[in-house]
Amino acid sequence: AFRESVLESARQMEARLADSDMGEQVDMVHAVARELCAWGGQADADAVTLVRDIRRRDAFLRVLIHDVDDEPRRIAEDRLFARIAVCEPGDRVATATVVAGLAWQRGDGVRARECLRAALDTDPKYSLARLLLRALDQAVPPKVWIDAVSATTMASCLTGAR
Repeated sequence: AFRESVLESARQMEARLADSDMGEQVDMVHAVARELCAWGGQADADAVTLVRDIRRRDAFLRVLIHDVDDEPRRIAEDRLFARIAVCEPGDRVATATVVAGLAWQRGDGVRARECLRAALDTDPKYSLARLLLRALDQAVPPKVWIDAVSATTMASCLTGAR
């Protein structure tokens, strides 16, 4: 049932984003993040769909890390963590990497590594997962990740600009 929800979410989201401008994309990222931070709704499927696209994934991480308080962010993390095992392989890698980034930012290296293993077992070349694993292996403090994500603008996330 979850996979069908993701397929339906993808159809709807792509239709909404087909001719959207930057402001509409930012609004959608914020809306999915808000919905995911509360129990209920179909936000799990929307979030999995959203993070398929690298730029939207980055914007979504920025919103969750920079704009959301700890408790709702943890709800979002837990909801996505529960979906990793039932995602299609293409969705699993991005979803697991997002959860890894959220877990690491709150200091849970064990969950972050577990998620990164799931991501890299699915796609060993997924660059953000490789980067996060390297940071964990080198004992980079999570604050470095938080500061880097927070310093990135939504526009640069969504356009790939510097």
